[in-house]
Amino acid sequence: MAIQNFLSGGYYGKLGATVGQRWKNKRTIRTYVIPANPRTEVQQANRGKFANAVVFAQMGLQMNYYATVFEDPNFTRWNYRMKVARELKDRGMLDLDLIPLYPTSFVPPTLIQNIKVSGVQGTKHITFTVEGLTSNVDRVLSLMFAIYDENDTFLGYKLYLGYYYASNPGFLEVDVDDISEINKHCYVRAVSNDDVDSATDMIASPRLQVQTTEIEIRDFNTSIKEVQKSLAGITVIFNEMWKGDPITNNIAIMANFVSNGKETNAYGAKLSLENNNGYCSVTIPFIVTDNQHLPAFPEGSNFIIEKVAYEGSTWKYTKENDTVAYNDTDLSRDFVSTISSVSRYGTAFTVTFDETLPIVTTNTLKLAIRAVKNGEWVEEEVTPTSISLNEVTFEQSGADNGNIYAFPEGSTIKVTGTIIGNGVTYSPNTTTAQSVSNNDVARTFKSNISSISRNNKVYSIVFDEKLPTVGTNNLKVTVYAVKRGEWVTEEITISEISNNVIKFDLESYSLRDCYAFPEGSTIKIEGTITNNGVTYTSSLQLAQKISNDDLERPFYCNISSISRSGTTFSINVGTLLPYVTTNNLTITIKAVKNGIWVTENVTITRVSDNIITFEQSGAANQNIYAFPEGSTITISGTIIGNGVTYLPNVTTAQSVSNTDLSRNIAFSPSWDAKSTSAISFTIPFGGTVKSANSNMAMICSGRFDKRDAITQAFSYVGNGSNLTFTCIGDFKNYPMSTNGDKITIPQLQFTCNGVTYKLTGGVVNLRNAIKTSNWLSNSLVSKRFTKDTISGSPLKVTRLNISFTGLVMDGDLVTSINWVTSVTNVNSVNLKPYDQSVSNDNANPNNAELYVNAEFDEGDSNNAVSANSVVNYATSNNTIAYKGITYSLPTAPARLSGYITT
Repeated sequence: MAIQNFLSGGYYGKLGATVGQRWKNKRTIRTYVIPANPRTEVQQANRGKFANAVVFAQMGLQMNYYATVFEDPNFTRWNYRMKVARELKDRGMLDLDLIPLYPTSFVPPTLIQNIKVSGVQGTKHITFTVEGLTSNVDRVLSLMFAIYDENDTFLGYKLYLGYYYASNPGFLEVDVDDISEINKHCYVRAVSNDDVDSATDMIASPRLQVQTTEIEIRDFNTSIKEVQKSLAGITVIFNEMWKGDPITNNIAIMANFVSNGKETNAYGAKLSLENNNGYCSVTIPFIVTDNQHLPAFPEGSNFIIEKVAYEGSTWKYTKENDTVAYNDTDLSRDFVSTISSVSRYGTAFTVTFDETLPIVTTNTLKLAIRAVKNGEWVEEEVTPTSISLNEVTFEQSGADNGNIYAFPEGSTIKVTGTIIGNGVTYSPNTTTAQSVSNNDVARTFKSNISSISRNNKVYSIVFDEKLPTVGTNNLKVTVYAVKRGEWVTEEITISEISNNVIKFDLESYSLRDCYAFPEGSTIKIEGTITNNGVTYTSSLQLAQKISNDDLERPFYCNISSISRSGTTFSINVGTLLPYVTTNNLTITIKAVKNGIWVTENVTITRVSDNIITFEQSGAANQNIYAFPEGSTITISGTIIGNGVTYLPNVTTAQSVSNTDLSRNIAFSPSWDAKSTSAISFTIPFGGTVKSANSNMAMICSGRFDKRDAITQAFSYVGNGSNLTFTCIGDFKNYPMSTNGDKITIPQLQFTCNGVTYKLTGGVVNLRNAIKTSNWLSNSLVSKRFTKDTISGSPLKVTRLNISFTGLVMDGDLVTSINWVTSVTNVNSVNLKPYDQSVSNDNANPNNAELYVNAEFDEGDSNNAVSANSVVNYATSNNTIAYKGITYSLPTAPARLSGYITT
């Protein structure tokens, strides 16, 4: 049978088809090995002979399965064990000595000769003294115990692990199922089960009798068997058996429990253990006089054992500083619920009991009262609001004077339900109705108000009961109501008292200022009515709650002006607005935003005095509302002021305007960087702007290295989404590809729908994909076009040359030109150049000059030309390249006559 080890987990011995084992201080599980089982006649006859050998061989496998001394090429481990077991039996060995822990010819390097109990900890841990056990490394041993009782009756075998620690030589630590089984009647055999090489590592013993000390020393078993409560104290019965008359007998113990709903304790410093039906017990004094205070042990209760000394001639049981949790189901108690009096302060009532009540953590107590309310007997159940000492308090919240309980003769209170104090339930010991009364019985006329109504500006206060006939009226009526959205407290003048109605009128008020009575309104009736010498005092001197559904009033919202500060707009309605607790107003504006008319609902941020405010959060520049002529504001919805609904007296659109009619357009230009068309960019704007022109300074590429600003004409137009600016000057198709290329926009101003929009201007660092330039054809470039003939000589063409001056150029050209195809002479003969070239003089980059030449054959008899001779230009390869930009050469003039300069 497998033995469970509760300290380290796992099991030892056979379990099903497996065997639990420790080897080299590691827990292992292996398959249970069973030899072949032939059922021959000889084998069957021999089986009884070897039965014990099998049992003890199996025990040996469990104790040191991996012992290397059983490694033999001629045997399996099992067969070898069986062989040794039979040899031991033949030698007359008995009991534990029959376990084959090593071959009969082998002598263990370390042989244990005695084992003695050194000490006991708790109920399961034993320390043995083992002479000769002095290894300098930690070891694990298997110990097979033969268990006997005190009458030397054999009870069976048990296998445990023993731990040797090099730091504590001569001692072996073992955890067992029950320390009482390990006594001087027991025998044990030990062997190491963590051998690496058994020839040098094995520790073993023969069958040894367990030696014990002269007296039994261990911990006192403080686990609790039972707890008994009485009016005299708390009796704790331990699971420790009574050993007999002790020599030393004292215990210091504290009980933590609940008494009368309160967590408390009882302590005994020098108490003695007693024999309670064979078990050790102790009674902790805690004297009470009734069931209400009897100790109870809910969850969280415990006993703290400071010290136990229980010693006799053959035993010594001790324990110190032990806390034992304890709780039971005995959690119901009575409490003394006899009522001595009932009193009142305002609407709070106090019921006083004869005895102190339990401490309350959960209150389910109920009071069924029979009392007078508004002059009538009532039977009602109330829930206490607090329980303290011997008093229970309940509140008659909201009751006016006539409805407050009175307790004349004949009144009763019945206590039901429970009090739960720290997990203990306390029930009243008296559950019948108890008679109560007091002197708080003075009342006068019933002044309970049932309703208030209005007819135009005359108000009627209606009472539940008929009012006294009036001789002299000294009443004072104070209303707490809503006027113009705000709570007011005002004293009114009574115009009439008749039957059960008091009337007052507000003829001097406007309708919007007439009182409204929403939830929370009150009317306070004070003073007296005197008739025939009798003075009737109002039964209710406190303000009475009153309300009705007459909760709508107009408010005046004629708009006088609108103004702005930043993005905050203020609408002035001229007269004072109602006080606002809930704003359900909707404001719809028609105004100009971003150059166009819009109609939008806005959210009100504040209503105060005569101003309604709304915020155009996040708006900037052209998007801020402007209110030119034609703008309107429509106010709809309601204002709720403390429960009264106020409706606008004007719900149609009201015309508004002001002089705040100037806005700025946000300067945020954009363009198409891949464009090869005319230079153009846009600025977002929602207004429509007619087409117009404006001169702007522009710096662009395509002028060699010339970087000064050139004034160019730009057209602009607004289409309702964007302002589009397009260059219409001579440089409209020039490259914008270099850092520093930019357009400087001047300040412009537009008027859209009565609002002036200013574009403050700025710099546009525009880029495009244009790579060609007409700079050499521009009138800003100085050009000279000549033929190579001396003045006064016959006109001949030997070289055509065009030069460009005033250039800025600091770099080399890339050329491959075919500038002139031919020159047609006077005889209509086409003279073709034999060479064409381009050169530049940029020794001074700030005043460079460019030359383009066409060379003709000087000896050609046909090279005579006249003023009407025509130069024929090439239609392709008529360009040069400089710093990534292609420049086109000019193609004029087309005729020759003398020296020509353009």
